Amino acid sequence: MNGVDLCYSKLNDANLHYAELNGVGLCYAKLNNANLHYAELNGTDLTGAKLDGANLCDAKLDGADLSYAKLDGADLSYAELNDADLTIAGLNGADLTGAELNDADLTGAGLNGADLTGAELNGADLHSASLNNSNLSNAKINEKTNLSHASMCYVSMNDSYITETKSIRTAKELFDVHNKNCDRIECSTRYIIDKVIDSNNEKDYIAVNKDQFKSCKSYDCNKKYYYQYNKFIDLLSDGKAFQCDGKWILSKKDFEYIEKKLDMKLEYTDVTRSDLIKFRKQSLHVYSQLYDFYSKEGREKEECDLNYLKNEARRKLYWANHDYATSLGYLCTKYSCKYGNSFLRVALTSAAIISIFTAFYFMIGTNGGIYYDDPAAVSSVWFPDLFFDALFLSVTAFTNLGFSLIQPDVRTLSTEIAVIIESILGLVIIAMLVYTLTRKISK
Repeated sequence: MNGVDLCYSKLNDANLHYAELNGVGLCYAKLNNANLHYAELNGTDLTGAKLDGANLCDAKLDGADLSYAKLDGADLSYAELNDADLTIAGLNGADLTGAELNDADLTGAGLNGADLTGAELNGADLHSASLNNSNLSNAKINEKTNLSHASMCYVSMNDSYITETKSIRTAKELFDVHNKNCDRIECSTRYIIDKVIDSNNEKDYIAVNKDQFKSCKSYDCNKKYYYQYNKFIDLLSDGKAFQCDGKWILSKKDFEYIEKKLDMKLEYTDVTRSDLIKFRKQSLHVYSQLYDFYSKEGREKEECDLNYLKNEARRKLYWANHDYATSLGYLCTKYSCKYGNSFLRVALTSAAIISIFTAFYFMIGTNGGIYYDDPAAVSSVWFPDLFFDALFLSVTAFTNLGFSLIQPDVRTLSTEIAVIIESILGLVIIAMLVYTLTRKISK
């Protein structure tokens, strides 16, 4: 059928299974819900074609022109789309699992909610593409892949090769926490999983099966489901969700809101503790990848951000595994030095500890708090001197420098305990200071 012109044809629900349509003109054709499983469409002109909900699983579309085509909700799993032109194409909610998109042009394409698990995107041009809520897990990406100015709110990137391309540095909304154009609460604050699963109670979340939106085969019936699925994806902009193993993971609160807006009862399953641990591990893996990337690139701000987020993910993972002691250790590091990112935090923590113990020594005073090596000096101590003596004692205990003329009164148990606690806290904070200093110098 090479050279046949079928532009503007109405082929909704058509069964073109195994059809050989190489080079056929199908521009602006209506192929909604058509069965093109294993079809050969190499070099075919599908400009502006409507393929919403079409089955293009394992189809061969190398070099095909799909610019401005509508493929929302289409099944393109394991399809071959190498060198295909998908400029401004609508692929929202499309299944592109394992698809070959090497050197494909996806400039400005809409891929919101698309599943690109294991897809090959080597050399693909995704400049200004919209990838919000998409799944790039295990996606193959190389240094030639262009993600510059792509919109990437809530993208699942577990085990992907996304850091192979330097263009991720200019991807929009991935790290811009102050983006004024983003209406979602914290929508642009880093990796989707970590922001969706912000509670350690797995009962707060549910998993929605995506297959329920494909409940019938004819276009007249199925267009309702694709309409609802597209609306479902649009509604995710009001909440937070990510894709995992063919399901959407979101909070029960967001689920109830979306279900109400859809006016449709959705099937779902509960998230288990093992699921929660898996999500935490995925967050840690992605943050580690991105941290290494920005560290090599010399991007200090992003590196600091990723160091903080990486350690936060690790802390939450320990908590999910019921290793509370280690998790609390990370929590102390978080508040004392922001995981080695903040000298100011170390200084404020030190000042707070010294002030608290200064107040304690001052209140007790010479009645069991402060001991003077020269007993005659006790009678001459007055208010300002006593305060500075208490401060001196607190600083000495905190820094572990050793006591001189002004000492803690070891005859009082409360003073002994206070000095022990302050000395230990001082050692910990000094260690945090060295850690923070080492991080800054190593940059």
